[in-house]
Order: sequence, then structure tokens, then C-alpha cells
Amino acid sequence: RMEGRLDSFLKEVDALHKCLKSRDGQLIKGSWQKKLGAHLDTLVGHIRDESADIMGQERTREFKPTGPCLQHMLQDGLIVKISDVCLGEEQVASRLLWLRAFTALVSTVQHHPLLLQEAVILPLRTMIQVFMNPSPALQEPEERAFIQLLSLICKKIVDESTLLPLFFTPKPGVRADAFPVFAALTPLALKNNAEAITARNAIFLCVELTNSNPELASYVSAQSNLAGQVADRLVQLYNFFMFSQLDPALKYWKISNTEARLMAGVAPFLDLIEFCDTVASVSAPPVAATLVSTLSERLLAGRFSEQLNHATPEVVTRAVVFFDWCLRHMSTSTLLRPFVQCALQHRAVFIDRINGRGDACLVALRFLYTLVNLNCEDVFLELCLRPLLAREHLQDASAAAAPVDPAKLAFQRTAAAVCGASVRMFMSLNPLNSPSPPSFSFGNYITEAQRAVRGAVVACSGWRHAYNAADVERYNARPSNGLSAEGFHKASGGFIKSLFSKAAPPKPQESLLTALLRRLAQMFSNTYQTNLLLTTLLARIASFPQPILREYLMDPTLPLRPDYPSLYRTLEAVARTAREELRKNAQLPDWVQQHRTMQQRVDDAKEDARAPPPPPAEGQSTSSPTTLRKLTNLISRRSDDKKEKEREREREREAEPAIELDAERKPHLRTILALLVFEEFLKEISALCLEQTYRALGDGLDPG
Repeated sequence: RMEGRLDSFLKEVDALHKCLKSRDGQLIKGSWQKKLGAHLDTLVGHIRDESADIMGQERTREFKPTGPCLQHMLQDGLIVKISDVCLGEEQVASRLLWLRAFTALVSTVQHHPLLLQEAVILPLRTMIQVFMNPSPALQEPEERAFIQLLSLICKKIVDESTLLPLFFTPKPGVRADAFPVFAALTPLALKNNAEAITARNAIFLCVELTNSNPELASYVSAQSNLAGQVADRLVQLYNFFMFSQLDPALKYWKISNTEARLMAGVAPFLDLIEFCDTVASVSAPPVAATLVSTLSERLLAGRFSEQLNHATPEVVTRAVVFFDWCLRHMSTSTLLRPFVQCALQHRAVFIDRINGRGDACLVALRFLYTLVNLNCEDVFLELCLRPLLAREHLQDASAAAAPVDPAKLAFQRTAAAVCGASVRMFMSLNPLNSPSPPSFSFGNYITEAQRAVRGAVVACSGWRHAYNAADVERYNARPSNGLSAEGFHKASGGFIKSLFSKAAPPKPQESLLTALLRRLAQMFSNTYQTNLLLTTLLARIASFPQPILREYLMDPTLPLRPDYPSLYRTLEAVARTAREELRKNAQLPDWVQQHRTMQQRVDDAKEDARAPPPPPAEGQSTSSPTTLRKLTNLISRRSDDKKEKEREREREREAEPAIELDAERKPHLRTILALLVFEEFLKEISALCLEQTYRALGDGLDPG
């Protein structure tokens, strides 16, 4: 069979030689291209069949790494001859045929180091140079085939390290030709098409090699301009979104990751952010450092920071939204670090906007929730814990400087009280005392609280400090007696110190916790969406196990300064407002209960319409989210399409047959929804309080 294949192969080679000579120096015509393509496909087919036979004989005595067909092709210089003809400046159409055939040839031959042969590597280098600077520009099929070839080369280099010197030659200065494969991949990876994914995967293979090759790391970080091109492309996409016309009724704070990708220009931006995240995680430190510093300079300092400080409210809102999306699409601390640094540097902007109106407040709350959800020690230290460490909230101003009795901190007093008194104090604030829905008992709140607290404990298990009595004493001690506040910050392993030492960030008028509590006190004047985001963020913070945080949020008996808000004081004030509203209108309790029943029916209808969920994983709880988290906006959405709006109303009528807002009830809708959220939040915070108590008792009351 080998001999028969060789005879057929040699005949095809002769036919190909005649085909190459038949052009007579003229432009290749369509009929000639078809003949050339047929000959190339036949030759590659012979090599493929031969390669399959050789691979089948790999473990036999007859095994030879080079078959007669491939050996003849290499000795005859056929690859060089075809390249000279097909890659000429005027041979625009034929180059795609040869590119595809060459890629197929390289991918087919697995048993032979084909790329080590001079008869192959020389025309391959020529091909890469031609397609890097094409004239005219590459068409989509050519670009796709070129990316496939470059990706194949990268895979070969990873599999066989001896191939890298054939494609990478270290040279001084900024030289793209030092590694043409990488230089060609970079602009292709920044495009917005399906082929860009293949190009990015090939780049990942290259940058991963930088961990074992310092010269390659130096090239990628200092010579390739990968970071500069990526940063410029991100800025371009960012500007496109910031200054594009969007629906004025668009609810930024409500946009999910999936919905964001449907907006013009957003998906390419987020894809590039994820690309940077991967590069930073798999590359050598110099490569990651160059990428991060370039993004910090051009995107964060050049665009985000500038617009957060000097732009109009609408532009600031869009900038915060984009910032939020960036954080949601990052996973490696290397890339998260500068973005979190930037967020903390401008934390006054976000905290001050909590007191704003409309999208300004909602977007800030959504962003802060994303920031808290990073479970970063530096974030909690700067946003929540630093004032508590300094004991600024205590009535006794000398408490910060005096030695701290661990028995008075570390949640000791709260742990003893929460078993009964504290939970009863929180629950006693409920002006309605309505029963929970039949399908949702207080045990479900406990289950949700257990899941939230356990998750928070795991998330902050790597923090440097426990933030207990001993840490409070160390933080407030004089340098001669202990660790100063500045030293505490350095010892925390934080990454914001170096940035703050250059330019101190504007200090917010209040901490995040006090800002949230002051806004929560306005629950009956807030919108429904604001109350939901507020309570969600507060519940998330309350699930963390740090003793000074638990003490401040969940000990109603803590001696606070009169002007310093606490969770219990705030909820107590909201409860007084609720009782005033109930005295004004005796029908409110019935309306709240009817809305709760209606919401339960809506949730049930939605559950029935969905496909059955997959079975829970082993050890995973099957309880549903708390009623507070299931509440949805009962106010109909705006729609420019009258037909769609009518269909939406029809669906609402089908799902909610029992309730319609009459003229008497409609003016009180905000109060009804505020009562709903308030009652559910009291149950949720009580469950968290109870779970934190049991955990503190189980941990030995954090002896400090």
C-alpha cells in the first residue's frame, strides 16, 4: 500500500509542477486556482493517510518517523516552490489556498518534527510576514485560516520547547519581529469576532511560557506592546459606551451580566476584561505587572478617575456602572488590585451618592454590594472596620486610648444577650407582627442566615486579623506600647497603602455603615428599589463574623455616642414612623397582607412556569430565598411599545387575579411596600443575629 501511495503521490507532484509552471508569469485565473486547490488537497490527503499508517506502526519494528511521501516533499523543496508562487504580491486569491493546505499539513504530521526542517520553517516565516502586513487587507476567510495556523504553531511550541528558538529571537529595543507569531496574534485577539477567541487562547499559551522563559517574559512585557494595545482598545470601547445614546428609562442598577452583554459595545469590553484577567493569572509577574500598570494609567486614571471627579451626574452614573461590570468579570487578585485601589481612593464619591436620588443612589448601592462581595479585607477595613477599630462610635471618648477589657468586647456581652433579649428587641420593633407565608416559616430565615454566615466565614478565613478585642487594643496603642494604626495597616497585608501614601484620597463625610443606616432611616420616603438594595447590602455585611462588626450591628445595649447611628436605633426610628402610618390608615395591615399573598401567588406562578430545577448537590440546602429577596417590583415597567405593555399587563392579570390597586390604595403603595420590606428585614436580621450568637458561642466567644 505504501508503494502504491508513493506512485500516486509522485504523479500528483508532477501534475502540481506543471500547474505551477502553467501560469507563465501572468495573474492566476479562476480555473488555475481550482486546479491548484485540487492538487494541494490531494497531496495533503496522501500525507494524512501516510501519517495515519505510520502512527499505527509506532510500537512495531517497522516504525519509521518519516514516510516516503513526506520525505520526497521535503527533499524536493516542494513547499518552498509552492510558497514562492502563491505568496507573491499579486497572488491574492491563491494565498488562501496555500495557507489552508499548509495548516492542514502541519496539523496532520504528528509523528515527525516537521517544523524543525529548514524546508518548512523558511516558507512558514515568509508566510507569517506576508499575512502580518497583507496587501490588500485580509478577508475574513484568510484571517480565520491565518489565526488557525498561528494557534497551531503555539500549540506545537508548547508541546515541543525546542521549537521556540525557531520563532522567537530576543532582540534589543521594541521589536515586534523578535516573535512574529505573537506580534501577529495581538491585533487579531482584540477584534470583536469569533476568531478572536482562538487568537486569545493562543496568546494564553504564549504568556504561560513566560513563567519558564525570562527572555520571553521580557519581550512580552517590554517589547510586544500587548498591554498598550489592550488598554487602548478598552479605552476606545469604554468611550463608545459612555457617549452613546441609551434609553433614558434604562435601569442601570438592574442590569445583569447577561443583559449587559446585549448592549452595544459592552460585550467586547467585558470580553477584553476577562482576557486581561486570564493573562494576569497565567503569565509571569513582569508581564502581569506591565499589563496592570498600563490599565491603571490609561483606563483607571485616564478615564474612570477623571470622570468620577469632574463629569456630569449622568456620566458619573455610567462610569460607576462600568466599574461595577468590570469587578464582576474579574477573578484574579493581580487585576482586581488596581480596580479596588481606585474604588477605595474614590470611596467618598460612592458613599456620598448613597444620599442621592434615583439612579445615582441605586447604582452606588449596587456597586458597593459588588465591592463588599469581593470579601476583601482591605475593602472592609476602609469602608466599615476602621472607625470601629478606632472606637469612634462609643460614648466614652477615652475608650480608644484606654486598655481594652476583652470581656467587654469580642461579642461577649452580645453573645449573652442575643440568646433572648437582643432577638426579642429586634422582633419587637415589628409593628405588624404578621404571620409568615404558609410556605415560609422563620426556620427558613434561620437556614438562609446559616448559609450566609458560613459563606462569610469561609470567604474571610484568609484575613490577617480577626478584628477582635486584641486587635482593637493593638490598633489604638501608642507606637511605644504596641502597634500603631499605620503599622497595623501595613501588617494587614493590604495593598492600598502604597497608593494612599502618594496622594491621600478624599475622606468621606461618614463611613459606609453610617451612610447606609442614615439612608435606611428614610425607609418610608425611599423608593422600593432603594429599600431592597439597602437591606440586601446591610444583610450581607451583617453576615460577616468579625467581633467588632457583630458588636456594633447586633448589640442594642452598646453605649454609643448619641449622634452615632446604630442598626437598632435606626430600625427603632423606622418602627415609630411605621406606627404613625398605621395610625393614620387602619387599612394598611390588610393591604400589606393582601400584597404579601399576591406576591406569593406571583412567585408560585413563576415557579410553575419554569422547568424543574436540577437536583441539589450533596450537602446543598434546598430552602428557597427569604421572602424579602423574592419581592419584586409591583409597579409596572415603562414600555414605549403599547402592544408589549398591554401584553405585560395581561400576563400580570393572569398571574395576579386577586389584587388590583384601586384609587384608594394606589397613593399608599410606597408605604405598603416599605412595610413589607421592613417586616421582612427585621426577620432576616433577627435570624442573622441568632446565627452569629450561636457561632460566637461555638467559637469560644472569640477570647481576643
